[in-house]
Amino acid sequence: MRKTAGLALFFLLSASAGWAGEPITIMHSGGTISTRSANKIIQVQVEKDSANRELVLTCESESLYRSSGVELEENSASVMRFEFNLSEGEYECVATLRRSTEDGKIAEFRDKANFVIY
Repeated sequence: MRKTAGLALFFLLSASAGWAGEPITIMHSGGTISTRSANKIIQVQVEKDSANRELVLTCESESLYRSSGVELEENSASVMRFEFNLSEGEYECVATLRRSTEDGKIAEFRDKANFVIY
């Protein structure tokens, strides 16, 4: 009971629903607490924009790091699906969208999700 209450408090303090005005949203399967190591499906919704260039997803715990990226085609709006085999731990997953700006630089937009596998 004490462990469950502690985990619930962890998620109340660290939950992220995305930052307002960002062209990217991260979602994951299985809720914020999973009871065993398994494949975790993480989906990232990307707003349609001809300046979109790349989407990178990283998931990290104290003992494990996973990362995957995909080059985006012009004017592609979609939900990108990533699947990672993750072991026990507290994870932070960050989706980063890279987009070209009018002055030739690259802007980055991020969203994140936190969850625990035990």
